[in-house]
Amino acid sequence: MLTISFTKGVMLSFGFALLIWLTALVSFSIGPIPTTLQTSAIMLAALLLPVPYSVGAVVIYLFMGIIGLPVFAGGKSGFAVILGPTGGFLIGFILAAGIISHLTQKIRFDKTRKSSIKTYGYAAFICFLGAISIHILGILWGKFITNVSWAEIM
Repeated sequence: MLTISFTKGVMLSFGFALLIWLTALVSFSIGPIPTTLQTSAIMLAALLLPVPYSVGAVVIYLFMGIIGLPVFAGGKSGFAVILGPTGGFLIGFILAAGIISHLTQKIRFDKTRKSSIKTYGYAAFICFLGAISIHILGILWGKFITNVSWAEIM
């Protein structure tokens, strides 16, 4: 298992929280849900950090937004964003960071993997699983909050 000092882990978590915020600035809307680069930053954190620190980075980012810093897509902030139609995606970030980081630990120390192509393929697959978890939570939350038809929410 990857071990890093607590201080270094916390500093990396704060650094990745800032990266998640910076990638939220790159935002465009195709529909009611803004599209950002945040998922990529979360995946990068989860691929590089152990579970507590990758999840911690996302929690720090969400906390910054909840307390009023304009870190969410479109410069939004506040707890209302979490409770709004896009809140499921934001909560899904925590789940995705945990899933990706946990599964990455398996490949990081699997000495039987001789091929880097297999390792990168596995990493791409677990990032895909993380992205799916974000979207499932986001869609279900959006459906619950907005009470629109499945065709509209998709």
